[in-house]
Amino acid sequence: MKTSIFGKFSVLFTTIIVLTSVLSCVLMYNFIEKYTIDSRREDMCAAIDDLEVLLIQYMVAVNNGITESGEWSSESAKEDCENKLQRFKERMEFYYKQLDSHIYLSGVDGELLFSYPYLPNVDTLDAAEYLPKTVYSKMIVRDAEGKAAYYFREKKQYYMGDSDEVKVDENGFSESLGDFYGLYSGYDVSVFTVSKIIYFTYPDTYIPAQYGKITFCASMEEVAQARSTMLRYFILSTIVAIAVELIIILWVTRRMTRPIREVEYLTKNLAKGNYKSKIEKTTNDEIGALIDSYNNLTDELAKLDKVRSDFIAAVSHELRTPMTTIRGFVDGMIDGVIPPTRQAHYLNVIKEEIIRMNGLVNDLLDMTRLQSGAVQLDIQSHDIIQIIRGVVTKLEPIIKEKDINIMYHFSCDSCYVATDRASIERVLINLIQNAVKFTSNGGKIVLSVKRNDNNVLVSVADNGIGIASEELPFIFERFYKADKSRGLDKKGTGLGLAITKSIIEAHGQTIKVVSKINEGTKFTFTLQRKDS
Repeated sequence: MKTSIFGKFSVLFTTIIVLTSVLSCVLMYNFIEKYTIDSRREDMCAAIDDLEVLLIQYMVAVNNGITESGEWSSESAKEDCENKLQRFKERMEFYYKQLDSHIYLSGVDGELLFSYPYLPNVDTLDAAEYLPKTVYSKMIVRDAEGKAAYYFREKKQYYMGDSDEVKVDENGFSESLGDFYGLYSGYDVSVFTVSKIIYFTYPDTYIPAQYGKITFCASMEEVAQARSTMLRYFILSTIVAIAVELIIILWVTRRMTRPIREVEYLTKNLAKGNYKSKIEKTTNDEIGALIDSYNNLTDELAKLDKVRSDFIAAVSHELRTPMTTIRGFVDGMIDGVIPPTRQAHYLNVIKEEIIRMNGLVNDLLDMTRLQSGAVQLDIQSHDIIQIIRGVVTKLEPIIKEKDINIMYHFSCDSCYVATDRASIERVLINLIQNAVKFTSNGGKIVLSVKRNDNNVLVSVADNGIGIASEELPFIFERFYKADKSRGLDKKGTGLGLAITKSIIEAHGQTIKVVSKINEGTKFTFTLQRKDS
């Protein structure tokens, strides 16, 4: 099943957004709880410290205002104690509303001395507020002298020391997060609890004694609400982000893949032989590079198609002429148009044409094998000067026939190169034969060898008729024959220089040509230097 770039990008970026949102949500989820608890802890500790001061002030006033007989020493002392107690209760009410906390003052045995909101049947103040029933129903109620007395059911709720489950710091504070040992087990959310041990020093003893604990219990409902709100916002923002992302990706991928779609469409036409269509380049990125590659490909394929067409036309032309000649002579013999006395002559002509066609076919096969890499060159170290002198000796008959003067310009007596001897001899034969062919009688050919750091430069120069500058770029193409400069070459196939170039390139080297009309031509090729 085909998957579009839009689909792949959508899945990738959606996954990234979702994972990022989930990670951020988890971090914020935990951060909210930590931030809220830290903030609550600080506020609760300050409130407890404040209530502790007011409580101790009240206890000091009671201790100083009551005589040994248990009577008030004065009405003013009694009134002062009542005022301090009333101030303590008002401050508890204030913190209850400010911190949204249940406040307890318990004794060392767990008895609840004060609470806010109030416990039922304990306080007689008008408009008294009561703790939720789900809370006070979990407390122990003891009736003594007709008055209800409430106690924490769990000892850990009022434990005054340090244990495995109740850790008390150096200031007497302890804290917990949960249901406060079952007291708030009916709540849907956790309760954060902070307690502090209250010490009171009796007059004249200076010995601190534990009086009890002040405890603040705050529901973490706001944390749950904040988390719920945060979760909704994260989900909403994720959905919006994904929607925006899909719109952007759709626009970007459509814009980005438009040239790719054009390449896909035009490639199908390319397979049908349409090399003229081009794609307009609009960017300088990888897509632009792809468009450049496609346009270059069409140019190269067009050139290759033209070369193929020219090649077929050239081969057809080269074969059609001798085949027509052979057929004409054979038909003439069969029809009796050519007399028997002349048949031997025409049979020799037919033989020469067959030999030429055979040479053409062999040259084509050799060039094809060279260009395809099918020919394995036997690269060894050979003296190029010795090879040149050997080739000149082989071609001595045609050289003497035109009275050509051969000149040698060698920079050394011997010069070893890494080459395939048979192939490089063929190169030299082609170049020297061409030089002889297009050089007038009595002309000269200069054969040069020059060494540099890595290569050896071999040159074949003549003072013949030369090649026109506009024809130089094409002379290494198959079947190419210049109309003017190659006018003397009536029997050549136009493959000699193409084969020469293929051999040199198979060696990993280069060949160049310079020429001027009526001044001569110089071919120079390189070979890898191989010191003996």
